[in-house]
Amino acid sequence: NKTVQNRNSSSVKSGGEYVILTKQNELALQVSDGSVVLSAPNGSVSQRWRLKKIAGGAYKILSCATGEAIDIMYGALDSGVWVHVWED
Repeated sequence: NKTVQNRNSSSVKSGGEYVILTKQNELALQVSDGSVVLSAPNGSVSQRWRLKKIAGGAYKILSCATGEAIDIMYGALDSGVWVHVWED
């Protein structure tokens, strides 16, 4: 299982908006033309994500800019895995 950690130690809330940063270099996940890219945090809507609770205690991660959901290719947990967005 992966842990979602909030910097200010409050709990993650379904419907809450978040900027998701990489642990290694604190780059932000950003939606760009159907892909997810890493870039310096800039406060744009394309870097904000909404969490939506689904069955089994899991969450969907939805782009605040497009409403599309993050998809991790084959559910892989490996570093460098392909991540893209799809229409929810």
